[in-house]
Amino acid sequence: MASHTTLFGFSKVARIWKEAYTKAKIGDPFSIVTSIAGQPDNILDLGDKIIYTYESCEFKGIFRGMFIKRQMDFVVKDGIIISKSSQNLDQPAG
Repeated sequence: MASHTTLFGFSKVARIWKEAYTKAKIGDPFSIVTSIAGQPDNILDLGDKIIYTYESCEFKGIFRGMFIKRQMDFVVKDGIIISKSSQNLDQPAG
């Protein structure tokens, strides 16, 4: 499980990550993301590019699909965001 796993209660991850993802534009420095969302969960160094991945898993309840996985990825070259993608950031928190 990811380091941002929440079993019960309301997670701030959805709100914080959505803010970071929305504010970070292609061509911006990656430091914008880390200043809002903190350090990534996984880093994959491809030589000329680095992929930073944030992952979370939250318990949503038995009748709401059990768990929801959130993820956002940033491809960075020379400290600048060149690509980004996300999964389930638009799902409600808690």
